[in-house]
Amino acid sequence: DSNIFVLSNPKQQIILNSKQWEVENPKLLYVNLEDKKVYPSLKMQTDSSAIQIFSNEVDGLHQYACQFENVFLTSLFRTSLLPGYPSGIISGQLSYGTNEEAEKNIITDLQFSNVEWNEVGFGLIDVKGNLKSDTIGSTAIDMLTRIDSSKIDLKYNQSADESRSLSTNFTSLPLSIFQPFLVKHLSEMNGNISGNFNISNEGKGDMDGTLNFNGASLRINMLNSMYKLPDEHVQ
Repeated sequence: DSNIFVLSNPKQQIILNSKQWEVENPKLLYVNLEDKKVYPSLKMQTDSSAIQIFSNEVDGLHQYACQFENVFLTSLFRTSLLPGYPSGIISGQLSYGTNEEAEKNIITDLQFSNVEWNEVGFGLIDVKGNLKSDTIGSTAIDMLTRIDSSKIDLKYNQSADESRSLSTNFTSLPLSIFQPFLVKHLSEMNGNISGNFNISNEGKGDMDGTLNFNGASLRINMLNSMYKLPDEHVQ
């Protein structure tokens, strides 16, 4: 068919960061010039990992999906090039969909295990989320993230008239997750924090929330001194 463009890999091999991946099907990508859509068809694997990129139709959305199965970050790129030398293993799926009205939808269901970053380690980070947007300016985000035994629940809404609201609830969030971002100023961050925030731009704007510290302490690098934060409720 003259309306179909095909991208192939006859050798059925891909090298990423010196790691060889075996490709199941030499035909990696189809482009339909008639409906102006791209149809990826890639499945590659090593002895212990697999990545699959494909497309399908779901509820009127032309959806692109990427599945990860036990994929080490170091098998994809040189993590030494990134600050903090991140490492870990990815599993789960990330998808992006759009329809004829240009409405967009992004869905995440990803798990990051054995994560280390800036000498801070986590057993499991689980990210589940949904983002929807349309051409009139409406956006909705609903995301739930679990970091070991802690939880972050975030919701964001923006309407066509540009009114916005953000709400988040977090439970037993370890202060150490902030350390990679503050490494020049703070270290030895211990304890956890729980609370909630609600922010809106309606009227004159509104913000309220609460914070609860539990066993919190940190070192201020400039002073080389440890500080303890009292276990108290802040509103």
